Amino acid sequence: AGEHCNYCYLVGGQIRDVLRGVLGNDIDFNYSCNAQEVAFVCVSHKWPIKYKCCGPVDLPNYVLIGDEGSGTYLEGFCIDFNFTKPLCAHDLTMNTLMYDLANDVIIDKSGRGVADIYARALRISLGPAETLSMWSAANFTTGGEELRYIKFWLRAEAE
Repeated sequence: AGEHCNYCYLVGGQIRDVLRGVLGNDIDFNYSCNAQEVAFVCVSHKWPIKYKCCGPVDLPNYVLIGDEGSGTYLEGFCIDFNFTKPLCAHDLTMNTLMYDLANDVIIDKSGRGVADIYARALRISLGPAETLSMWSAANFTTGGEELRYIKFWLRAEAE
């Protein structure tokens, strides 16, 4: 009694790639606890770890496990960094997937992501009451996020 359960989910490109039959090296995860708790588990197992603040937050919310220089590492954020935000805050439906490690199930936040991956469709991620202008405001930044869409389109054309 009194134990607190935390969950870990694979997110993003790794799920998309596996559904396409490709094993990629981009492994991202989200966790339901905070970054300090993830860091504690890593330190107790003597895994190399880095954690820091990303975005306007007071406490670290980003974790890197492994050796960033070797290409063998995992990156993770607290689940509220992106997956609890509205659909319009995500770019494409194929990137709204989470793999629940504890229950061995894919969670398709948009309800269209898995089908779009199999159909090789690029569809923007909008919920029922969300508009294109809401999506644009959340996804087009001065940092060049719009180039991400060109990258996905070019990949789809090449395949």
